[in-house]
Amino acid sequence: MARILAVDVGNSRIKLGLFDAPGLPSEGAAVLPTISRALPACLAFAAVAVDAAIPWNDILDGRAADAADDLCGVVAGVNPAVVERVATQWPPHVHRLVIGNVESLPLVIEIEQPERVGVDRLLNAIAANAIRSAERPAIVVGCGTAMTIDLITHDGHFAGGAILPGPLLAARSLHEGTALLPELSLEELSAEPPVPPGRSTQAAIRAGIVWGQVGAVRELAARMKKGDGSLFRANVSPGHGDEPFDMIVTGGAAPLIVPHLGPVRWEPHLVLQGLALTALHLLGADA
Repeated sequence: MARILAVDVGNSRIKLGLFDAPGLPSEGAAVLPTISRALPACLAFAAVAVDAAIPWNDILDGRAADAADDLCGVVAGVNPAVVERVATQWPPHVHRLVIGNVESLPLVIEIEQPERVGVDRLLNAIAANAIRSAERPAIVVGCGTAMTIDLITHDGHFAGGAILPGPLLAARSLHEGTALLPELSLEELSAEPPVPPGRSTQAAIRAGIVWGQVGAVRELAARMKKGDGSLFRANVSPGHGDEPFDMIVTGGAAPLIVPHLGPVRWEPHLVLQGLALTALHLLGADA
C-alpha cells in the first residue's frame, strides 16, 4: 500500500508523520469529497524543535530507495525559512510536494486575503471536512504556540476564526513581562487540577492560563455560532446532541484543555492528515 510522508513546519516545532494512502481521487477531481468520515491512518510520528536535526530515519523506518514508488512526501508550514531548509534536506529517494500557495488546497476559503491565512489552519480545515458530521458546521481548535479557533461552514468552507496566544506562549509572556513570575512548562501547567483560587503563585498561573484558554474557546465558539445564523442553518441529525456544530481539537497543548471542554473530538495529527489528504488530491489531479 502507498504511503504519504507529511511534514508540518510550525513556529516552534517540526512535525512529521507517515500515513497510509488508501487510494487516489478520480482523475480531474476538483476537490476531495466533503465528508469521507475517515482520516489517513498514522503509522509513525515524530516532533522536533525547528532548529533540531530532522529524524528522517525514525519516520521512514528503513524504507529505502527501492520503495520510492510507494512513498510520496509533502511539506508545508507557517515558517518559510524552515520550510525551505526542510525541503533542501529532503530524503533523495522520496518524491516531494511543497505546498506554497492556497490555490492548490482542496478547500473553499471565504475570507479576505486567503493567501495570508496560516496554512496549518487551512490544513486542519481540510482534515476536519473528512470527519465532521454531514451537513453540520464545525469549530476547529488548534492548540499550539498560538491558539486558533476556526469555523467550517455546513458546506465545508473555511470561514475564518480567531487567534490568541497558546498556553505556553501565555506562560512565557507572564514570565518575560514581569519581574517575579516564574515561567511554567507544559508539564507544570498539567501537573495538578487547575482549581481556582490558586493558593500559590504557580497554582494561580495554572488556573489563569488553563481556564482562560478554556473560556476563550467556549466564548469564541458561541459568538461564531451567533454571528451568522446562516452558517448554522443545517439540520442536526438525531443523536448528535443539542449543539449544532462539531468541535474538533488538535495541537501539542490540546490535552491541557480537552478534559474541560465537554464532548469534543481530539485528533492529535489533524494538520498532518490534512497535508496527506492534500497530497492525495494533488496526485489525483496530476494523474
